[in-house]
Amino acid sequence: MTKILKTYSSEHIVNDKEIPVIIKNQNSDSFLLLDNGEYIKPKSIIAITDPELVPYWNGYLLDKSGNSFMRDGQRIFLETQDYKNIEYKTHPKYKKMKQLLLEKTNLNKQLN
Repeated sequence: MTKILKTYSSEHIVNDKEIPVIIKNQNSDSFLLLDNGEYIKPKSIIAITDPELVPYWNGYLLDKSGNSFMRDGQRIFLETQDYKNIEYKTHPKYKKMKQLLLEKTNLNKQLN
């Protein structure tokens, strides 16, 4: 499972096992090396959260209101019976962040 570290300017994906070390060093001015190769200053962390969940209907990401989605350039509004089929999934931005980190980690392994 992963957690999200939020700072004033960015978000970082970390493994659950890294959280105790980060919390232990939360008042430190030193940088910590995360498993994904990123450096973070624990003192700059403002929140540790689960990845954000967003609503989907039938595979389509719903807008912020949760009432509609875009398909082929047109806004489609849900009907009353459609709301029972809404499911919540991890926000796509975290999947992209995780993929980029995996690619970076693999590249670093190849170079070393």
